[in-house]
Amino acid sequence: MMKEFEVEGYKVLVERGEEGKFTITVPSLPGIIGQVDDEKDAHNEIRRLIGRYFVELTKKKPNLKPDVAPQSEKKPTESVKK
Repeated sequence: MMKEFEVEGYKVLVERGEEGKFTITVPSLPGIIGQVDDEKDAHNEIRRLIGRYFVELTKKKPNLKPDVAPQSEKKPTESVKK
């Protein structure tokens, strides 16, 4: 069974595997995947992984200002009338 919660404005998915561990992912941030023994550890681990994601992203592209804002922070674009 998959559970869903929000951390730092990002949707997080938690799924218990056959071996009893929990796999955590952030669909809007490709490559973020973690595994914890206890579901209670998922929040702390995903915060750590999100932070690490952005550290690595800025190392690779220091001038990059990614449009990877959490869904709750994204604002609709306004159309300009002429």
